[in-house]
Amino acid sequence: LVLNSSDGALRLYSTETCWSFKSEAKGAGSSSKQGAVIGVQKPTWTFQDVVSKVKFVSCDLSGDGEYVVGGSNGNDNRYELSIWNTSTGTLQDKLTGPNVQLYSVAWHPTRAHLAVATSDGLVDVWGPKMNWTAFAPDFQALHKNVIYKEEEEVEEAEKAKNADESAAGPMDIDTMTEKEHTSEAEKRNTDPEERRETKKPKK
Repeated sequence: LVLNSSDGALRLYSTETCWSFKSEAKGAGSSSKQGAVIGVQKPTWTFQDVVSKVKFVSCDLSGDGEYVVGGSNGNDNRYELSIWNTSTGTLQDKLTGPNVQLYSVAWHPTRAHLAVATSDGLVDVWGPKMNWTAFAPDFQALHKNVIYKEEEEVEEAEKAKNADESAAGPMDIDTMTEKEHTSEAEKRNTDPEERRETKKPKK
């Protein structure tokens, strides 16, 4: 059992201890009841961010009871998930979410997945970290999501682009007809004296 306290700490209690104190209290009377209450008040572990002293908005236990998660909202408008080991009390991991506020966090009952309800109306699902380099040595992690396109789509887009370019045809501004080319050559090869003779003198 994990309790979210107002002092910014998560306190973990063992339910087996609670049930044993309860059975002893029933057999021994009110004096044992008081002793049982005193014993239960001491938690197995106390989890807290000793640096920031941030208060947790929500918490939950994993399905097997081996881990406890606490969700908090940081000063930079990003939520954080802190995961502790219930056997050793050590902090196992700390995850930082996007620029949204955390409302609630829940652990999957059988899988290592966390669901986080956020202020943008979405539910973020966190899973175990995969070491993809073991399968692909040249694998590189991306800092943000990118739109993935199949190779077939890329090939079709390139074919369509090439088809449009071929339909338009190459533009050659230096192209001249054979007749125009001949007349230009004749003008260039005409003797200057002949050109003078063709001109009529002005009166």
